[in-house]
Amino acid sequence: MRAFSLLALLTITLAGCVDQDPVQPTSLLEPSFYNAGGGYWQVTKLDDTNDGTCDADCSLREAIAKAASGDEIRFGVTGTITLTATLQINKNLTITGPGAAQLRVSGHETYGVFAFGPNVTASLSRVTIADGRAASGGGIFKGTGTLTLTDCVVSGNQATSSGGGIYNATGTL
Repeated sequence: MRAFSLLALLTITLAGCVDQDPVQPTSLLEPSFYNAGGGYWQVTKLDDTNDGTCDADCSLREAIAKAASGDEIRFGVTGTITLTATLQINKNLTITGPGAAQLRVSGHETYGVFAFGPNVTASLSRVTIADGRAASGGGIFKGTGTLTLTDCVVSGNQATSSGGGIYNATGTL
């Protein structure tokens, strides 16, 4: 219990930090891109591309596209992922980052960051969701279903209608 309290304090302390310099990619995990036994995909790059494969060159967008409902997405890099469009999630997923101070997913003040479709049950942990812009839910748009956020930072997002950081239409957040 003491380790959990220390981790919570560390997360709260880091949430107020501002990093002015971009972080260079750093390898964190072993180089397996999909672990069938563990049911997870590993993101290996910060670029927001989608060539239809998730191999040694696997973006977050590609991992989301390739993952089956119930899979987990993990990260083998740290830094900032600058999106070229909103990340649409229409299946049950767990997305586990290396730490909110180590991984930032940015809408580049142009796009919403995450949009969760109807009846999706998803979990986001240990990431920063930043700089999103949308009509509703600049950082996160959640329709029906359930979304769990753990040790995340939601910062600098905007909406023209409602929910700058998070818009929860219905369901459980």
